[in-house]
Amino acid sequence: MKKCLIAAGVFTVIVLAGCQEEQLEEQPHVKVEINTTVAQNLSQQDKLLLMLENDLQQEIATLSKLDEEGISIMLSADADNNVSSAIVLPIENPIAPDTLQQIVKSVIAAITAEQNMKITEDHITITDTVGKHFY
Repeated sequence: MKKCLIAAGVFTVIVLAGCQEEQLEEQPHVKVEINTTVAQNLSQQDKLLLMLENDLQQEIATLSKLDEEGISIMLSADADNNVSSAIVLPIENPIAPDTLQQIVKSVIAAITAEQNMKITEDHITITDTVGKHFY
């Protein structure tokens, strides 16, 4: 009886481990499908904000001489097209104030260049990866 219980336990562990491994292999495929579906269902405004995020990420990398991969930008807009921006830079030491001002001007210029989009300096936050505010 004891041997049967041990054998059943070993069998169960093998089956469960095999199932878990199979789920892990399939997970990336499901994730891609979900992202594709979400991207297809975005509103025009959200698609525009995503495009602006990518463009601003490149511009900020150029201005700050930081790695583009480490820069995070999030833009959000309300129903009246008032945009807020949160930018996270991958550094712990402050960058030059004139560079920060150039980044803010670039964000404002990119947003206001789009029809009906508005943003002010009060709606732009720049921090580092540990949450220290630069702007």
